[in-house]
Parts: sequence; C-alpha cells; structure tokens
Amino acid sequence: MTGYGLFKVVDKAKVKEVDSIMDHFLTAESAQSVVKLKAFSKFADTAAALNAAAAICEGTLDENLKNFLQESVVAKVRTAQHHSSST
Repeated sequence: MTGYGLFKVVDKAKVKEVDSIMDHFLTAESAQSVVKLKAFSKFADTAAALNAAAAICEGTLDENLKNFLQESVVAKVRTAQHHSSST
C-alpha cells in the first residue's frame, strides 16, 4: 500500500543525531521507537502515486497532499485552538 504518511516524533533525541539517524530506521521495530504514524492517505492508483512523486520532486504541493495536510494537521490545530480558547 502506498500513500502519504504523517508521523509524530516520539524520541526527539534520536532524530537530533543527524549522522546516525538512518540507524534508527533500519527495521520497522527500531523506527517505531522514533516515530509514530498519526495519519495515512492511500493513493487511489499508480498514476496518483506517480503524480505525487513528480510533484514532490518538482517542489510543488499537489492537490491530494494539500487536502491530506489540511485534514490531518490544519483542521486538528484549529479544533484544538478553538477548544482551548473556549475554556
């Protein structure tokens, strides 16, 4: 399955070690000690995956990634801000 993944860093000390960061991602188990998957958006098909890869290589934000980030990050931040301001 391919798609966009959004991860939260759970061990900031490990990602600060730039020279050895890859050591923490050699296995799924070691990666889980560094990051946790928070959201995932599956590509509709191979063409969508290729378009996404091309957009990233070109440094552009394709519509699917924009929507994923809007739903996964921006909307949740706004909701959290709304809840904290109303208490």
